[in-house]
Order: sequence, then C-alpha cells, then structure tokens
Amino acid sequence: MIDPFLFAKGVALGIAIAAPVGPIGVLCIRRTLIHGTRFGILTGIGAAFADGVFGLIAAFGMVALSDWLITLKDALHLIGGTVLFVLAVRTLLHAGHIERDPETGRTEGSEITAVITAFLLTLSNPMTILTFATAFTAVGLAETLSIGSGLILVAGVLCGSASWFTTLSFIVATTGGRLTPRTLLWIDRVAGVLLLVFAAYMFLALYLRW
Repeated sequence: MIDPFLFAKGVALGIAIAAPVGPIGVLCIRRTLIHGTRFGILTGIGAAFADGVFGLIAAFGMVALSDWLITLKDALHLIGGTVLFVLAVRTLLHAGHIERDPETGRTEGSEITAVITAFLLTLSNPMTILTFATAFTAVGLAETLSIGSGLILVAGVLCGSASWFTTLSFIVATTGGRLTPRTLLWIDRVAGVLLLVFAAYMFLALYLRW
C-alpha cells in the first residue's frame, strides 16, 4: 500500500535540499531582480529538474548510473566551475548595466538559457545523489519504495524544489522594489563575487582530488 503522505514527504525533502543558499540561489535572486520573476522561477525549474533526476536515481537505486555519474564528478565539477566563472566574470564586467530591447523595453536574456544553465549547474554536483539516498534512508523510505511510490516521491521532490525557488523569486520580487543604478551595481558586485567563490570552491575541490 502506498503511503498517502509520500508526496508530501517528497515535497519536504525537495525543499530541504534546495533551501541552502548556493550558486543556484544566487542566480535565482539576481535574475529575479534584473530580468523579472519569470526568469527567477525558470532558474528554479531548471534546478528542480536536476534534483528530480538525482532523486530518481537515488529512489530506484540505479547503482550503475549513480556510480557512472560519480566517476564523472571531476569533469562535471570542471564544467560547473567554468560555467560559474564565466557567469561571475560577465556579471562583474556588466555590473550595474542592463541591456534592454529598444522597442519592447524588456531585458535581454533567454528563458531557455535560464533553465538549461540552472539544470547543468545543479547536475554538476553528482554527490547530491548521496544526499538524496541518505535522506530517503533517514525517513525510512529506502527499503519500501515500489515503482509507483518511487515516482510519487520523486514528483514530490521536484515540486518541492521548484516551489522553493518560486517562493524565493516572489519574495525577492516583492521586497526588491524599484532598482536604482547604485543598488543594481552592488547587487551585481555581490552576486559576481559569490559566484566566483562558488567557482573557486569547485576548482579547489577538483585540485585537491588530483
């Protein structure tokens, strides 16, 4: 019999894993402030899909795929660190400046890119699989999942992760107010430095393993 609270447990786990502030949180906040709530939400959706992939692997014990991703963690960290570094440099170089379409007045930025970059950055940390596996074990789910219950759990994880970033985007949009040039400049500077820190952490972890 499927646990009637399984979806809710998945939502709670998704929120708990997504909530700590990391590079995706920084991107979500910055994109919300500069490009609007929609871009912040799309960034969160990209991250949520990656969390869903990791949750799926952990829920069904896909040992081979899990081991394969972990063997690729050096390459994934290199890619993730590089993407973060490029984003940080671009943010710092264009700090305080927003390019707008002269006809529509909308900020530049691709909605598809917002999803893909967040997905790839989240996917660049395969150790998240172990986080999910540990969380599933801690709440007593590891030994009781059938295919149906596993899919329900993962759907909850995906929704929980997406709902966290959606809520974060709305909070930032609501409290952010109208951006002055000086405020925007400092937002970009802080975001750029934080992204550099996360990139440096990835490169340092990679160097130490070598």
